Amino acid sequence: ARNDAADTARQTTVERAYIVLTSILFEQESYEGVLEIAHQALERFPQMADRPTLMSVSARSLFSLERYEEAGAALDRFIAAYPGHPDAPSAYYQLGYCREVLGQYEQAAEAFRALALRYPEDPLAPDALYRAGENLYNISKFPEALAAYQRVSDNYPQSAFAERALYSAGWTYMDLNQEQE
Repeated sequence: ARNDAADTARQTTVERAYIVLTSILFEQESYEGVLEIAHQALERFPQMADRPTLMSVSARSLFSLERYEEAGAALDRFIAAYPGHPDAPSAYYQLGYCREVLGQYEQAAEAFRALALRYPEDPLAPDALYRAGENLYNISKFPEALAAYQRVSDNYPQSAFAERALYSAGWTYMDLNQEQE
């Protein structure tokens, strides 16, 4: 029993060291190092308690390296596995950004809307909802874009995005009218 307790304590210490090391590497913007260490940790301890933290920092590292396809896949996996994690709102935002950069505007809008719907009190929610509108506008889904812009100004009137949303809504109304003529 003593050896089991010692082994468990040793494993916990090693797992914690991996977390600290990836945090330091991330702060130093050594993203490739983060990916390498996180991969080692997840391979060595597939059931580790801090698995969500390593998955999140790995996805954020891929994002920071502008490897958007890989980052999007990693963010999808993280969100699916840990929807209640404190990093989930930011993961949705980064997922939306990845999709947007890749020209996947519909999927980008979905990710941004998911953030705003699931985490309406999160500071990223007004920005995400505005970006959802922008992505929908980009693919000429004007009624849906208008709805997103209106939700920003209705639900977040004090946010920095409320005025932008009103401006964008004006352009959207104009495009809707031209489309109907």
